[in-house]
Amino acid sequence: MNIKNRISALAVAVLLCTISFAQKKAVSGYYLTLAGDTVKGVFPQYAQWNNNPSEVEFSTAGKNTRMLTPSVCRKFVVDGYDEYVAYTGQRLVNPIEDGDVLNKNYSSYLDEVEQVTTFLQLVSRTPAGDLYAFNDNKRVNFYILLPGQALTELRYKKYYSQNQLTELADYKQQLNNLFADNIAQRKLSSSLEQLPYAEGELTAFLQALQPQVKQKQKSRNLDNGWMISAGVMHNSIQAEEEKTFLSVSRKIRSSLSPSLVIGYYHLFNRSFGRYFVYPQLMLFRFNVVDESSDGVFLYSNTYSASLMAAAKLAGGVNVVNQQNLRFFISVGLGLMLPVNGRRIHQRYVAATRERYHSAQETKMAHAAYVLTATTGVILHNRLALSATYLVPSQIMNPPYSSDMLTGTQFSVGYKFR
Repeated sequence: MNIKNRISALAVAVLLCTISFAQKKAVSGYYLTLAGDTVKGVFPQYAQWNNNPSEVEFSTAGKNTRMLTPSVCRKFVVDGYDEYVAYTGQRLVNPIEDGDVLNKNYSSYLDEVEQVTTFLQLVSRTPAGDLYAFNDNKRVNFYILLPGQALTELRYKKYYSQNQLTELADYKQQLNNLFADNIAQRKLSSSLEQLPYAEGELTAFLQALQPQVKQKQKSRNLDNGWMISAGVMHNSIQAEEEKTFLSVSRKIRSSLSPSLVIGYYHLFNRSFGRYFVYPQLMLFRFNVVDESSDGVFLYSNTYSASLMAAAKLAGGVNVVNQQNLRFFISVGLGLMLPVNGRRIHQRYVAATRERYHSAQETKMAHAAYVLTATTGVILHNRLALSATYLVPSQIMNPPYSSDMLTGTQFSVGYKFR
């Protein structure tokens, strides 16, 4: 199986495991009634929605379940995750992506609106105002909420006419009308002219309007952190036999060496931290001997490196995703760099074990691709136990390019936070 097939097989395995687990969770929170009262309880089917919901299931302490809609509540808050506000009104449905405009040959500059009753997601809360978003399969719409005022859509649309793609960025004039004094004082006119209709850029612009107001820093995700793992690496060689003789016996003596892995473990906020990336540096060494005999001569090939440094990017999924117990699988891809890596070929007389000719030394490739598959557990968000399989990796240049290094690593790690 070649390297592309191995990568594809591992990727499919991870994908299948990922799809098999639903991304829903029971999370505490509250909602505000139309009268302004706070009702605490649990959202039993919270799913970090990609599209804004129009109704949400909510349970109180008495196990009473009801559906929250804009007709029965002002807003709801999912503790530690999201905040949504009720909204009933119009929104633009004109396309805003270049591909959508061109593919549909969209040539109308007139407003196309639709009435929606939904919940808008809070994107950011700034001293200048709160930014909300409505997202569905058609487009994204941003809204701004100022103290004592109603939600206002920041208008944006595009059309294609006379072989030209044109955008109508009314939101820039809207922001200028709302914050004219601040924009002039902070000299943000040029920034406003170049301001994209995007969540991050709109948030940064609103924050820049009143930078003297100190913002409450977002708490650091304690699930992320540097991880150091130490363990043992068992290495072996997959090599084709010499074609100049008929082998009657063969033996490969594998090697054990200490190993060290240093990396940064990062969980994504979406999907409740089920997915993660783990860029890392793996260090180990090896000394593997491959012996073959044809009854007359004994052929010995010794593969060794005083240090093998493998830099790779790993990504995976937490199949079991509890705060104190995470069982994960991941795939890593990168490069291995050998230090003093070499192949030493020797031939002996089989009967006497006397060397028949001088040793022949060949240097290893300067770099080799590395592909790994890992499974393990993280306990109490600190202690990690893992096993990693090193997919056979080509470590020699032609004519020895069929010689492959493989191995298994067992390690214990500690995550700092």
